[in-house]
Amino acid sequence: MGAAYRVQLRLYAWAMAREFGLPVLSSQAYFLIPNRLYSLDAELLQVDKAEEWIIQTCQRIVHGAEIGVEEFPPSAHCAQCSQNSYCENALRAAKDGAFGETTDIDEDPLEEEYLWISPSTS
Repeated sequence: MGAAYRVQLRLYAWAMAREFGLPVLSSQAYFLIPNRLYSLDAELLQVDKAEEWIIQTCQRIVHGAEIGVEEFPPSAHCAQCSQNSYCENALRAAKDGAFGETTDIDEDPLEEEYLWISPSTS
């Protein structure tokens, strides 16, 4: 469970180090249920490496966005991702059966029509 928060904890640690100019000693998340504390691994607390990772990740995202959705193929963790209802790759994977029997996405929200009503000018 806690490993899913690795990116968030790493970003918090990096931001605090940059904001306060102090070394990061730990970055943790507490989960009430099951009453456990998750601590980020020490090597992920290194500010310079974290910043390099952030830059590389952002560059990959921007590059992929310029190419298109095919640059972001669905991966094994898509079924557990909390954003999968918004992700075009997750929807495509669901239609292809990549998520298994528990996925029941039948329609493509990208084809959904939106009705916009202009504000009255009277």
